[in-house]
Amino acid sequence: AVVSTQSGHYGRGVSILLNVPLSDMCGISCSYKSAGYCNKRLLQRGPDFQSSIKICEGEISLSAFILNVQGNCPQPCYKEGVYLIYNGQYLSNFHDSHESDTQLVLDKLVNDGPIQTMSNFKGPHAIVAYFEKENEIWFWRDYFGRRSLLITKHCQGFVLSSVGDLSFGQWIEVPSQAIYCFKVNEGKLVYYQYNQAMFVDNSKFLELFENPESSSRFLKVPTATLR
Repeated sequence: AVVSTQSGHYGRGVSILLNVPLSDMCGISCSYKSAGYCNKRLLQRGPDFQSSIKICEGEISLSAFILNVQGNCPQPCYKEGVYLIYNGQYLSNFHDSHESDTQLVLDKLVNDGPIQTMSNFKGPHAIVAYFEKENEIWFWRDYFGRRSLLITKHCQGFVLSSVGDLSFGQWIEVPSQAIYCFKVNEGKLVYYQYNQAMFVDNSKFLELFENPESSSRFLKVPTATLR
């Protein structure tokens, strides 16, 4: 199985084949205009709970494989037009350890939107969220790339996943130097870069999309991330 590594963040942009146990974290995947993707490595990541849904007239499939269901918010989860799959840890002095951080992240996405949510996020994470009204898929990893998220081109679309299967295609790491918005109606990727981004060669990633566009809006690196 291909898994994401820290090395990709520092300019290699390469996914690496590793023979390591993968049952220590949850797994997520999102398929757009592609056959539903799943492999046993994802199942190993989430032995306690697995669930998949299809939305956007079947064009989008969201799947979650959860190691430990904490609170009452299994994934994929939905609230007020926002679907979320999430692998990470929300760190806060004000966060009840018995409360589902998935619910907390979902609430923030609904109330604050993706950019503001990312800006205030403290902790390692990988997120894929679909915004129904805007018909947009947002995805990103934390600034230091501490949770895996890979992407491959497949059929007429793409697949995002915590773990990649080489039999399904060639995978590359989603660069953690930006957050990404795929506009389904336009078939277009817009990305928002950090104003203090470390150098990352993201050319192979951008080649997966037709005419990707860099937003003129630069994101400030979250102060909480650097603590």
